[in-house]
Formats: sequence, structure tokens, C-alpha cells
Amino acid sequence: MRSPSDSPDRLLALSDLGIQLLERYRQSYDPEDLREAVGIARDVLAQLPPGSPHLAHCRSALGSALMMLRQQEGSTRGPVLDHLGIQTTTAGPLPRVWWSPGGVLGTLPLHAATPQEGTPGALDRVVSSYTPTLRALHHARQRAARPAGTGALIVAVGDAAGLASLPAAHREAEHLARLLPGPEVLTGASATHSAVVSALPRHAYAHFACHALGDLERPSGSRLVLHDHAERPLTVRDLARLRLPSVRLAYFSACDTLRTSPELADEAVHIVSALQIAGFPHVVGSLWHVDDTIGAGVARGVYEALSTGDGALDVDRTAEALHSAVCALRDTYPRTPSLWACQVHAGP
Repeated sequence: MRSPSDSPDRLLALSDLGIQLLERYRQSYDPEDLREAVGIARDVLAQLPPGSPHLAHCRSALGSALMMLRQQEGSTRGPVLDHLGIQTTTAGPLPRVWWSPGGVLGTLPLHAATPQEGTPGALDRVVSSYTPTLRALHHARQRAARPAGTGALIVAVGDAAGLASLPAAHREAEHLARLLPGPEVLTGASATHSAVVSALPRHAYAHFACHALGDLERPSGSRLVLHDHAERPLTVRDLARLRLPSVRLAYFSACDTLRTSPELADEAVHIVSALQIAGFPHVVGSLWHVDDTIGAGVARGVYEALSTGDGALDVDRTAEALHSAVCALRDTYPRTPSLWACQVHAGP
């Protein structure tokens, strides 16, 4: 849907109210300020290996960059939502909006835009989802209408060679095994490339509590960190080659599953898009490193909201469930957007 003549300064907004190609970016942004803010955020992300002892310092720096971005984004997001006729409301469900940002905008948490302190932001006005193209969204909706499989695959790797420990990963897996229907749990040494690839077709839902590594130079090499990742990494290329006709929801409680560089943002090559190509209509991923404990808490909140009480999940409400969990986290940490602005929904 994006032609070669399309400027990266364009933002495609999809909503239940219609489809608008909105070229308000130049009027609302100072491009140099935006590029500077993105550069700051990228520099911080480059310093943020999973489990780094400097995590608190880096998160503080990232939070400062994001506060700048939120102010920048708010000046555009407000006019965009106004143009769509979407107003702040306290009654009834919020409208849905799908965002397909191009260029540098594809690296930003647009769903978390806030014009200024005390002013209702995007989280207060809409439930946001992302899609790389209109065609991808159309295909996701078609896949969501197919007969669904059953059962849940839960993959947890708390200790991987060369990376910091994720102590909450196994607790997260244990909790979800009690909550999700028909669970198959792969943890530690059992969570290998071949075991995961073999198990994915047998389940409707897949949850990953592990590290993920984004490769900004070669996005197809971005990978989930499983037990044997050093010898046989499960990459974007591997995931995109899978054919999974009966799946419904993939949830990545991991870092960098949507991370890409501004130069390659239009290509939408990352772990989340790979799972959508494979067949998952709904995918939850993250734009940057997810705090171990915070990520586990958000995941529990989402699944509890989706549970129908009879052993199934109402995955059609994934965007709303994630939105509610993120809003609750924002209320707890209002001045630390690095904790709650990273997790996003892709799909119908």
C-alpha cells in the first residue's frame, strides 16, 4: 500500500470511522527536533543490553527522550484524531485506530502520545493497533475468521548463555500454565529451536517469556533467544517461513520484538511481522527492552482479561486488554513511559 513516492513523513491512520492519509506531519513537527529525539532514543537503546547493571540509568535517559517524543507526537496525534472526529470520552468503549507509520515514525510509540502534562493523550482517546500495510491488516482479519486450534504453547528461557538471567520468566510460565487452556510448557533446556518449531502448529496460542535480540543492520537475523540460540537461533527468517493456519495469538514477553531502525522501518521486518506472516492474526510485541517483572505483570493482566472462564481466550479483545493493562501501568508510573509505552498490539 506504500508506493515509492510516499514520503516517510506521512502517517496512515485507519479507524472504524474511515481511512485517511494524513499529511499533517510537516505542519505539526519540527523534523530536526524529531530526528534528534529519535537519535537520543536509539543511542540509549544501544546501551541497554538485557539485564545490564546500568538499566536504571539507561531507562531514565530513555524516559527523558520519550517525554520529548511524547510532546512532539502529541502535536500531531491530536490533529490526527481530531481530523478523524475522535474526541475524548468517559462513556462507552473507546474507538479503535490502526496506525501504519512510515520512516522515522515507525520507530516511535505513537500510541502513547500526550500533548502535554495533564492533557488527555492517545491512550485516553483510542485503542491503538499497528499494521505495516492495509494488505497485512486485511490478511490478519481473514485469518482471524478461520477455524481456530486449541491449546497454548508457553516458552520460557530464564537463563541463556551470554545473557543476563530473567528470574521472572519461569514464574510467568508457571502462572500461565494454570491460566491458559491445554498448556504445553517448554522451559530451559527443552526450549530449543526444533522443539518450538515443532510445537507451534499444535496450538492456537503461543507465549514467549525470553530474551529477544533485534538486529538493526540485518533485520531478518533478529531472533528469539532459546536454549540453543548460539548454535541454532530462531530468526525472523525462520519464523516467517512457518505456515500456521489454526493459530490465533502470539504474545512476546520479551525485548526488541518490534525494534527496527528508522532507515528500514518501512520494510517492517521484525519478529512480530514474521509471526503475522506465519499465520498469527494477533501479536503482542515490544518496541524496546521490557522490564522482566513489569512484562510478566502486563502479560498476566492481558490473559486474565481475555479468559472466558471456560478454558478459552477471547482473542478478538486483545487490543483492548493490552490497552487496559498499559493504562493501569501508566497510572502507576506516569513519569516513566519507558516502562509502559513499549508494548503494542498488531492485528485486527
